[in-house]
Amino acid sequence: MIKDVENARWRDVIAAALNLDVQDLSLKLLAAGVNNSVYYVSLTNPYSNQSLTDSRELILRVPATGKSLMSYGAIGNAQIKNRFATFAKSGYSPQLVDVDLPDGGILCEYIAGRPAKSPDDLSLITGSLAALHTSDNACVSSNRHPQATKQNTISHATMLKVIAERMKLLDDVNFSDGGRGMGINKASCKLIRQLTENCMRAPITNIDAYEQNSSTLMLPILKDANPSNFIIADSSADIITDINADLNADLNASSSKVANAERAMVVDIEGDFYGLPIIDVGHSSLFSASMWAYEGITPLAATDILGLYEEYYHRLNERLNDRSDDRLNERSDERLNERSDERLNERSDERLNDRSDERSDDRLPELHGSKLAKHTMPPSDIILSIRYATLGRCLGWMLMLIYLAEVKGVATPQDKLERARLILSPEKLHLAMDSEQEISKLL
Repeated sequence: MIKDVENARWRDVIAAALNLDVQDLSLKLLAAGVNNSVYYVSLTNPYSNQSLTDSRELILRVPATGKSLMSYGAIGNAQIKNRFATFAKSGYSPQLVDVDLPDGGILCEYIAGRPAKSPDDLSLITGSLAALHTSDNACVSSNRHPQATKQNTISHATMLKVIAERMKLLDDVNFSDGGRGMGINKASCKLIRQLTENCMRAPITNIDAYEQNSSTLMLPILKDANPSNFIIADSSADIITDINADLNADLNASSSKVANAERAMVVDIEGDFYGLPIIDVGHSSLFSASMWAYEGITPLAATDILGLYEEYYHRLNERLNDRSDDRLNERSDERLNERSDERLNERSDERLNDRSDERSDDRLPELHGSKLAKHTMPPSDIILSIRYATLGRCLGWMLMLIYLAEVKGVATPQDKLERARLILSPEKLHLAMDSEQEISKLL
């Protein structure tokens, strides 16, 4: 009954926001997650706005009431909408419908496709991350995004702090002893402590200086880049996008409605975060993240994981250099036009043309000199430190999920609890530990 009332309420809200008759749309709850509920919206008549063209299917995301369970606290709706809008420019995230909804609701396009699988789709996810991380023009002119602050940047120190706080949950006897018959057992608790202690001991001699260096890439990131947050778009589906021609070139399309080749579309964005892009790359290949989406999977080989890092930086460089070239040409044209306008009232047309030609020859080499340098993978100790910290944060999140559900009685989706228990079982933790130790030997 409550579900029906809530569906009817949101149906009325969306109809009013889109200026449609309530009879022209239907609403279906797809998932009620820890942090938000997701509804499928079907329209009788196609809807269009600046970003979407003739869309009959939309997705409504409604944040869960109360404090968010995310690692870094509740995120404001305006920030999430801002990140949706930024990522949508890349063509690898749903377009946002620009309407104001109550309760932090967000309306965006529906992506037809299938859930991403690990390891089969990790290469597609790697390409998606390179596009998402470079979706903001600010990352072309500066390696450190101007909107990145201490509060919204996911640093190594911040992750270690979160790990330390979450591991305190293991000290609750009702939880660690499985006193209620539902909690994880002592063997799991011992292995979790061992894994997180490894995270804390990872080589961190120069990571603070690395993060603070102005030449280090600090870009918009997902922070939660596990495969279950991606949809592999149906290759026969049309993806609506308003991205610029420079980002659209690889799609061989000139219109705003493009026939989509198979690509990984991120559909779950939790906040407006910044950080080292390897946080997302590492997270996508973590054993715990892979297990979150699919049971029975085994850890990736260390060589395959390192191959993903290399592939990511290759694709990142392609994106950054393409954007730099386009920005270069724009700046050249702008400066030449500005010079021409300034000289127009002082010189004859003949001398103006001469000056313009001279300026073109003089200015272009300087502009080309500002092209972004090739970004190589961070040093091995940086990769290992970030990877371990990301692993510890993921384990801590699952630990908190089970703790809140089984000790504190917080309502939590049963499927997520079952996945978390599976990942935190002694058998899976042993596999994860062996995998990460193999990676550390190769780095």
